[in-house]
Amino acid sequence: MVGRQDDFARISAIAEQAAAGHGGIVIISGEPGIGKTSLLNAVSRSASSHGARLLRGTAAEIEQEVPYAALGWCLGIGHGTLDPSATQLHSLLRGVDLPGDGAFSRHFAVVEALLALVDQWCTTSPVMLILDDANWADPSSLAALERLGETVTELPLMIVLAMRPLPRGESLAALLKQFYAWGATELQLKPLTEPEVAALIEDRLGAAPGPALTAAVAGAGGNPFYVVELVAGLQQAEALTVGREITELVTAPAGQPERFPLPESLTETVERRLDFLPRTAQQVLTMAAALGTSVEAMELSTVLDLAVMEIWEAISIATEAGMLVKSGDELVFRHDLLRQVFADQLPTSARTSLQLRAGRVLITAGAPAERIANYLLAGDAPLDDQSLRWLAETADTLTVRAPELAINLLAGVVAGSGSDRTAHEHFRVQHVRALLWNGRAAEAETTAKAILASRTPTAPGSANDKALQWLLVRAYYAQGRLDDAAATANLVLAQPGLTQWEEGLYNAFLALFYFFAEKFDVGEQAATRAISIGDDLDDPLTVGMGCTTLGGLRYTQGYLDQALALGERVAAAYETCQRSGNRLDQLDPYVLRAHSLIELDRAAEAEEILGHAVVDGLQNRGLHLVSRARLYFLSGRWDDALAEILARQGLPDIFGHGVVTNSMTALIAVHRGTFDAGLNWAGPDDRVGSQTYLHFDSWVDALLLESRGKPAEALDILSEACRKLASGLAGSTVYYAYPDVARLAVASDNRQVLDEISTAAETLDARYSTLSRRGTVLLCRGLSLDQPELLEQSAQAFHRAGRPLYEGQAREELAVILARHGRTADARSALDAAVRSYAGMDAQWDISRAESRLREHGVRRGSRGPRKRPKTGWQALTPTEQKVAELVAQGGSNSEIATRMFLSRRTVQTHVSSILNKLDLQSRVQIAVGLARQV
Repeated sequence: MVGRQDDFARISAIAEQAAAGHGGIVIISGEPGIGKTSLLNAVSRSASSHGARLLRGTAAEIEQEVPYAALGWCLGIGHGTLDPSATQLHSLLRGVDLPGDGAFSRHFAVVEALLALVDQWCTTSPVMLILDDANWADPSSLAALERLGETVTELPLMIVLAMRPLPRGESLAALLKQFYAWGATELQLKPLTEPEVAALIEDRLGAAPGPALTAAVAGAGGNPFYVVELVAGLQQAEALTVGREITELVTAPAGQPERFPLPESLTETVERRLDFLPRTAQQVLTMAAALGTSVEAMELSTVLDLAVMEIWEAISIATEAGMLVKSGDELVFRHDLLRQVFADQLPTSARTSLQLRAGRVLITAGAPAERIANYLLAGDAPLDDQSLRWLAETADTLTVRAPELAINLLAGVVAGSGSDRTAHEHFRVQHVRALLWNGRAAEAETTAKAILASRTPTAPGSANDKALQWLLVRAYYAQGRLDDAAATANLVLAQPGLTQWEEGLYNAFLALFYFFAEKFDVGEQAATRAISIGDDLDDPLTVGMGCTTLGGLRYTQGYLDQALALGERVAAAYETCQRSGNRLDQLDPYVLRAHSLIELDRAAEAEEILGHAVVDGLQNRGLHLVSRARLYFLSGRWDDALAEILARQGLPDIFGHGVVTNSMTALIAVHRGTFDAGLNWAGPDDRVGSQTYLHFDSWVDALLLESRGKPAEALDILSEACRKLASGLAGSTVYYAYPDVARLAVASDNRQVLDEISTAAETLDARYSTLSRRGTVLLCRGLSLDQPELLEQSAQAFHRAGRPLYEGQAREELAVILARHGRTADARSALDAAVRSYAGMDAQWDISRAESRLREHGVRRGSRGPRKRPKTGWQALTPTEQKVAELVAQGGSNSEIATRMFLSRRTVQTHVSSILNKLDLQSRVQIAVGLARQV
């Protein structure tokens, strides 16, 4: 700690703040040997002594392509004793019981499990996560750490990263940029000053350095590791005289050559130290260093074909000499510089041969697939028969655990000629599958097409072509290119020799493609065929996918009872698939049922279904958050809707299902009168998932125009959108905008549009009548016929449906008609009721509009009604936030609160952030203290 007391004090201060509930991030940077690891050792000891849970690991250069390798070291996975509570995360990191069928799903699952685990740990003690040599960390670990970094200000959590100035890859640079934006503390370790170097030497030798020794170590440039190694080397060479107060360098008499010439570099210093080790120990450590950061006796014995006792003797000597130290249950090199110097003793050719041999030997030993793959790749040589057999057997496992390693190994195999034709074809298919799993769909498409195009009459296709065609369809689908996917699927269906199961699966996917392309007739035919085949074969996956599309079609057409029934079949199929271990991202048991229940005005049941989706959130990757946002928007719980929208941000969204949340945010802002021209409103999107809600974009545009005094322009935009989208994917929800179209039509004196929108509302209601659909019909017809009775009935229908925005609109229109008829008292009562509905959502723009319209008829509110909810303080909390605050005060973690409230952990985190901002607090502990004072 010589020269690092100030740095340690700064970290300690942040650690104390973290222990109090408001965590932080520290970035330590400096050249190799400057003291980063020593500082981390001191920080670790301090954290452990104060009862913090310590998660410490060191990233390794050789593991940069192994996903979550660095994170695994921090969590003690693969070494040490695994905490029982980390079992689920351990399984995910090992590729066991993965949700979904791609790396996106795995990453989402790992991150959610990590956040839930750390959140749980933080309820019992502060947590400190330390990652040394972060410059070598794999991108997946860095991405997970970024998500973890979002939570530090709300938890007793501290993240400490130590790294060299260079190299810094794109992933690390992006992480650091985000961490600094969140206020991370940066410590750049500087070289020790001359007095500090003297203190370091005195600490090591028990006596201060004399002038000659001081001059000798000046060449170390203040690098502590260099200084220590230089002094140790001089001591080994008996070139020092240690007195009671002074240690001095032994110098040769005048005119004679130095007996111990000083080394010119740090590497030379370390190499000089190694000369004092026995030859066998040097050889063992040299080969161990070439294989990785840790030293494992049994593995070395197997790879080097040496007796275990020889290995242990070398390890014992190296440990006594301070070359190796214990880290958890493993022996590692005391410093990576030592390992590098040892590894550099081995010529490049010998090192690659050793790594290749290690890979082959570890195949027999049954080592982890990613470890073997690393060695085989580092060996940079064609795989032998044993290695090819291993790759054929473990390609699927390797693809899940380390897709980049799988891709690189398979690419090398398919480019060579080391396997027979049958095996070669199999490896080509596996290569495409690995690309697709890793999210490289465009490359998977190109590779699959090139293989299929290579078929000639003299070199016909193999049985693997079916697999390639299926992967090509999936690659198109993953890119959102549904026309290409459908064209390929149709070509396959036209080929002879398909099994009934293959026909059913292709029809199931084809139905989905047609549905999103709004080719409903042929989509229905394909879905019906898939369901029929699935029923014949008792195949739940085919049945579930067919019912998903057919149910989506019935929902879109407005036949809600049929859609709900098909949704129940999807849920049953999903449960059967789960029991058999067959999980695909395309089968969602919740969304179709939830959407149908929302439109059936059964909001409580829809919320319960979406609550169950939280439990299986690893599968659907947060898509249910979009559904919850829509449910809360319609129910007038706009703050809850915004919380779900915030929780949805940053999640994978290949098909654009979450795009509507941008428009929903803007829509709420317009109604509340807080819309800012700089609001991040993305507007329309051409991805298939966003087509279901295209009318939301026009809706925002129209209301903005109306708010700026341009009702005719607003009507043109919104009525055209409703007319255009009513028969497409948006058909089931486009009626949300009908009340606004009707109001704008009245304001613009456009009778034609008013009658048109009334007829459209009646057509939808005739397919399956609900309270909200009936309320829309009554509102439109009430305005068209100028009948207040119909508007009163509309308001009552919307009230029973639980849609306060529309109840407010119906009562506003009722007030206007009553005022126009001279029924001033009744108009005032209707206006007051409308304002009460709007006030519950803080819809200030609607309140102002209603008051303005009624003032034109000489009607003012009978009472001022409820005041606007404060923006800060305890009174500013929404009912959901109040409940979350109570559970936080009881010591609940975000995950525990999420389980109790049937919310996602992300949503709870969003609520906690909002609570802290509104109360101007910095930690969950302060929430508990503040709530106690309120009681």
